[in-house]
Amino acid sequence: MKNPTLNVRPPAPRRGFTLIELLLVLAVLVVLAAAALPMLTSEIDDRARLKEEEYLKSIGAAVESYALRTRSLPAHTNFAAVIAPEVGTTPAQLLLNDRKLPRLVLIDERLRIGTNSTSGLPFTQTVNGSLQPVSPRMMVISSVGRELPSTLASGVVSSNVFDALWTNSPNQIPSGWTWAGKGEDLKIQRVQMSDWFVQLALNAQGVPYGSYSLDNVATNVMSGLPRSVWVIKGTRVALNAPDGTTQVVIVQKNSMAFVCDSGSWRSGGGAQAGWTSDSLVGSDLGQAATSFLAAPANPTATATQTQFVNALNSYMTAYISYANSGFTNQTFATVTATAQTNLLTTLDQLIQ
Repeated sequence: MKNPTLNVRPPAPRRGFTLIELLLVLAVLVVLAAAALPMLTSEIDDRARLKEEEYLKSIGAAVESYALRTRSLPAHTNFAAVIAPEVGTTPAQLLLNDRKLPRLVLIDERLRIGTNSTSGLPFTQTVNGSLQPVSPRMMVISSVGRELPSTLASGVVSSNVFDALWTNSPNQIPSGWTWAGKGEDLKIQRVQMSDWFVQLALNAQGVPYGSYSLDNVATNVMSGLPRSVWVIKGTRVALNAPDGTTQVVIVQKNSMAFVCDSGSWRSGGGAQAGWTSDSLVGSDLGQAATSFLAAPANPTATATQTQFVNALNSYMTAYISYANSGFTNQTFATVTATAQTNLLTTLDQLIQ
């Protein structure tokens, strides 16, 4: 009997790639890589541009945050030191983008902020505020392609250079530049500071004169001459009586005007269209009460204007006592609640 295994043929050896086949495969891969590389590079560049745009926006927002918080504006010399903490980075990282190219801080040569016509940056607000700011503009620029022109450096630059960048259209190379880079690689963050300032107009008529202070920094005594200062939004303005007692405290967010009338502050006196007042002073309330009492009486009312004013005064007096207790004294709370009920009842009786 024959052994069946003797008739089994051994498997044929596997055929490998020839050298020519391998070269053909490599050639195809090279062609595909060559075709894909520009697309990949373009995508990387687009992401770098977008990232730099967003980062420059965060720098612009940080400048505003720093100004409103500290009542100060940086120059190019201290820009990185004071703005880097606002962004959450280091000064060195702030001045270099991800491609290790410098970011430049440019300031308009026409900029004037401060108490005289030649003042510039840096600016720190004092009790004297500022004259009306002139061309309060700066910008931060960078490139994610070629390095910026060697003729540019951080600092105060001429109006021609500044305006060419300030008005430059997106993805364009500014007029007057000799630069081998691409317009789309140039990134500009413009910082317009004029909206951060509001005007405070003060006047005094009749002695004795009162005084004012900004952010609790010193005190300026009024004279018979009007005074107009520009302050950074959010400034705490205190208007004081001749004896130094504070009559009004305002966190200024809009342009405002006040008059010290024989030692008593009131709103008005130089206000322009569009100006607003966030606070009523004591004399404003007094004038309103006087006009209210002099107004014709409602013939159907069962309460008088005098009764309402007395009820309002009782409520405010009770509320002050309750507030001064830290809103914890229950006796004062009961008195205030009773006064409030009486006030509302009198109001209903006045307008029925």
